[in-house]
Formats: sequence, structure tokens, C-alpha cells
Amino acid sequence: MNLNNVTFEQICALLDATTNGIDEAFEFRWLRETSPIEPEVRLVADQKEKMVRCTFPFQTADGRGRIWLKRHHREIDERDIGKLLEIARYLSIHLQIPIYSHLNTDSFISRFISVGQLLNITCLSDTK
Repeated sequence: MNLNNVTFEQICALLDATTNGIDEAFEFRWLRETSPIEPEVRLVADQKEKMVRCTFPFQTADGRGRIWLKRHHREIDERDIGKLLEIARYLSIHLQIPIYSHLNTDSFISRFISVGQLLNITCLSDTK
């Protein structure tokens, strides 16, 4: 694996496959911007929409990857948040860029996972 780059296959490996077509949660999108992308992994939550997204530079100078976390048939839970944080940390390490978030995002995330769990998280099973 090359540092400062992730592939589509690596992104796919991070996302859980849905087993029933109903319990979908994570969605990957690729977007193109008109200007260069900031070198950061950005977490943004929308509490009204009950959604969290993780945005990061992807493949080209003006390309951006985005992973959405949103549940339609049940509420987001601590395992969902744990998985998204695991993905964000993977991207941060492999792209060698920091993770940023806003206060409202931190507030949303803290409803599901404690600071102690957050500091010690190494994989999804740590958030039981």
C-alpha cells in the first residue's frame, strides 16, 4: 500500500456489506471540486437528518471521497459510530492527514461512544 493514497478497493474493504438490502448504513461517493481539496479527513454530523459523513482527498487533486453514515430502518448506534471512526482513523493514517470535526459533530458522536472508548478504539469490537 502506498502512503498518501487509498484505492477504491481499500475503501470497499472498510465498508460492511449489507446482508438483507434493508440494513444499509454506509455509502461511498466520489465528488469532483473546482479547487484543490484540503488535506484532511473531515467528520460532519447533521443531527436533524441523523447522519454523519466522512470526507477525504481521493485519487486526484480535485477529487474527494465521501462516506455517508445514515440509517433508514433503525437508529444509528454505537457500532455504526465505531465503524465510521475506525474508517476515519484508517484514512488519516494511510493518507497521513489529520482528522477534523465540528463541535456539533463531536456532540453527536459523544452520544454513542465515550471519550475513553474513543481514545482506546483500535477496531470495531472495542465499542461493545
